[in-house]
Amino acid sequence: MNKKQGPKITLFINSLIEKYTENKDFFIGGSLNCLSGRKEYKGTLISQNDEIVLNFMNISKKGKGISDYIGEMAPLYDEIIFTYEERQGITIITASEKGVFVKKELSKNDFSESSDNPLLKDHEYILKLPQAEKLLKVIGILTEDGKLKNSKIHKYNQVDRFLMLAKDYIEETDGVINIIDCACGKSYLSFVLNYYICEVLKRKCKVTGIDISENVIKESKRMAEELGYKNMTFIKGDLRTYRPEEKIHLCVSLHACDIATDMALGVALRTKADAFICVPCCHKELIDKYRFDDFSGIRNHNLLNVRFNDIMTDSLRVLKAESMGYDISCVEFVSPLETPKNLMIRGKYTGKINKKSEEEYYNLLKKIEATPSIEIFSKTYI
Repeated sequence: MNKKQGPKITLFINSLIEKYTENKDFFIGGSLNCLSGRKEYKGTLISQNDEIVLNFMNISKKGKGISDYIGEMAPLYDEIIFTYEERQGITIITASEKGVFVKKELSKNDFSESSDNPLLKDHEYILKLPQAEKLLKVIGILTEDGKLKNSKIHKYNQVDRFLMLAKDYIEETDGVINIIDCACGKSYLSFVLNYYICEVLKRKCKVTGIDISENVIKESKRMAEELGYKNMTFIKGDLRTYRPEEKIHLCVSLHACDIATDMALGVALRTKADAFICVPCCHKELIDKYRFDDFSGIRNHNLLNVRFNDIMTDSLRVLKAESMGYDISCVEFVSPLETPKNLMIRGKYTGKINKKSEEEYYNLLKKIEATPSIEIFSKTYI
């Protein structure tokens, strides 16, 4: 390739690097293909720690160093194809002896900004744009100019789907609805539930978020103040010792890791909350503790053992809740493409103790020779 092409390549690629700096949340990925005779050398363009990074031939370059590097090494190859993909489209820079050319194409991940449901087909979004724009900006799902962040698409789908599956429980409650978000983290659920009840249903509610992390509680308080949500309370506390001051109508938890899910369920069960909805995550507790001689062969295969442990752990949670008077339904929360942790457990309190579930639960504990955290947290305050 002619050496004169180098500066042109550097100029064009540098403009894309600057574009990344201005719109990091829209970046999807990219590639570098270099052809020399019949040989092809490939590199990848990724976003890492808020920087754009090129990995090529065991060399890593960042930021504007990418355009300088490609411009210098371009004459070593017959042809170079540089691809930069973002949500708005794909830019392809091709350089060879014939010249440097730039072509733009629609992105395969392009989403219609004007559609009410730009992400999931046949899904009527509750958190509609632009109606929920202010909320979604404050909690970090939208950019300041109202664009959906590429990194938050899955979270947007998850919280909206959670609302869809929770609304029947909410609408059945009379008067002021008291909700607690256990292990609330960044409080996505707390805020969207408050928005849905107050601004969509035009009803009153009290929402309490609890987490052990002081930082996330501090940030949640800041966001509530910015939104003017005076009916929301955030508490730094331990779910094992938490005692609510009022009757809980709905206890929720989204992807509380490992036994934090048991802590959340424990709050619901020991306080006899009207209903609970949880999506478990990271089932680690029993993986190295349980015995099950009838299925000993499974433990020789790690993947099967992990999946069996996930199902067994959630089954124990379901049986325990049923034994304490809850009518349980297990549903697929979202598509596995959104998150593999997509089992949702919903419980509605009936007050009728289920002796059959209680017997099955304790028989299973005897077989596995282990005591799960749900057994402890559902009964007592630690």
